[in-house]
Order: sequence, then C-alpha cells, then structure tokens
Amino acid sequence: MSSNGSKITISRKLQKITYYATVSPRLISTEPIYARYGRVGTLIGDMMHTKRNNKMSIIYCHQSLRRQHSLRLVVCLSVVVGVLLPLVAWAEGYVSGFAGVNLPQDLTNIEGVGSPPNTTRNIIIEDLKLQNAPIAGVKLGYYLPGKLRWLGAELESFYTNPHIKQQRFSSGGAFRGGAPTFTVQGAAGSHMRVATQALNVVVRYPGESFQPYAGMGLGVFWGRTSGFITDTGSDVALGMNFLTGLRYMVTPEIAMFGEYKYVATTFDYGGTAMMRADYQAHHFVFGLGYHF
Repeated sequence: MSSNGSKITISRKLQKITYYATVSPRLISTEPIYARYGRVGTLIGDMMHTKRNNKMSIIYCHQSLRRQHSLRLVVCLSVVVGVLLPLVAWAEGYVSGFAGVNLPQDLTNIEGVGSPPNTTRNIIIEDLKLQNAPIAGVKLGYYLPGKLRWLGAELESFYTNPHIKQQRFSSGGAFRGGAPTFTVQGAAGSHMRVATQALNVVVRYPGESFQPYAGMGLGVFWGRTSGFITDTGSDVALGMNFLTGLRYMVTPEIAMFGEYKYVATTFDYGGTAMMRADYQAHHFVFGLGYHF
C-alpha cells in the first residue's frame, strides 16, 4: 500500500509539473519531465521553481499589456492633438465696429390692417419717402480653419433712424374717419427707427492683404414709427440681409473694411398705426476690425 501510494503521489506531482510546463513553455522544456529528472526531491523543487516563475511570467504579461494599452492611448491622444492643433492654429475669429450712411427706399405697399371700429382697415396710402440717415453697428464673426478658411459666419447688429419725410401723400379708403379718398399737402413727417440683428454666412478670398467677401443671412428687424402720418406703432419682423465688401489687413490682427448692405423686410405696425409697409434700404459703411 505504501509503495502504491508513493507511486500515486509521484504521478500527481508529475502531472502538476507537466501542467505548468504547458502553461509556460518558455520556462520549462517541452520534453517529458520525468525523462530529465530522476529523483522525487529534484522534481518537487523544480515544480516549486516553475510555479514561482510562472507567476512572475503572468505578472510580466499583465505589465506588458498595461504598457501596450498606455502606448495605444498615447498614440491616440497624439493623433487627436495632431488633428485638432492645426485646426485651432488656423481658426480665425474677429470683432469689428462700423458706421456709415443708410439710403432707404420709399416705404411701399402701404395698407391699413385695422379692424372695426378702427377706420384704417383697407386703406391704401401712396409710397412714403424716407430720409437718409446715419447707421452704426458691430460684428462678431468666425472663419473656418484649414482648407475651409474661405467660409465663415458672423453675427451683426446695427441701428438707424430713417424718418419719414414731410411730404404730400394720398390715400384711398377711410383714413381716421376722413373722406374715403383724400390728399394731404405738406403733411408733417413721422419718426422711424430700425434695429437689426442678423446672422450671416460669409465667403471670402483669404488673401494676405486684400480680402474681398460677400454674404447673406436672416435678420430680425425691430421697427417703430410715430407721428402725424403713421401714428404710433412697432413691430418685430424677419427679413433678409445681403452684404459685400473689401477688407484690407493692415497687420495680421488689424483690418479696415468697406461694405455695402441691402436689407428688406415687411413691418406690420400695431398700436394706433395699424399699418403694413415694405421697408428696403441700402447701407454704405466703413469699419475697423480686430482678428484673433
């Protein structure tokens, strides 16, 4: 029984040693272990040595995998930075202010929009002449980087007051309780104010010194009128904003520019005015900008 028990014990130890040999073939030869070692003590010692080396090998593998993962992470971050850094380097923003003159067209397609008992409903008034007026505003813009640096967007805001001139005008239909059709000679004018906030898409030639550009966008127009001809009323309306200009880069950061704008909208005045009218204007402005 003792002899058989010893054989069983040695066999189990040999199986364990063979198992560790298959797990870590770099540490132990693939040839049969029992052919290389004759004594049980030597086999047991080698088995313990194999276990220790195998654990060290597993630890080394984990460390190697962690190093590979870290290396991949560093490579990925390097690629991301390599892509984004040129974009940031080429990105161009700007802020500018401008002033000039507003040359408005006449108010056209004027008609009353009141309802009974308001007597301005369905009246039609001749076109009303507007005064030339100063205009001033600011811009905040951004051009895309790299190969798309010719394309950008800008947000601008400007204000002007093209008052309605003192003039002769005629109307058809009841007008404030008057005759259905009448003419007023030398009627006193009315005050008119217009403020615009527009978001434009802009294209340019990205030259080093001269940069011609053009753009268009959607504007939000606030208009207010008050006076004899129109009474008092205000409205907020959507409209179109078109622009073209030439920019001169004095330095890489400082620019001068001249610009032409065309704006168009329709105001539907409320209050006591109760009047709808089409507003169109031409703006000629000059400005100074800072690019960053």
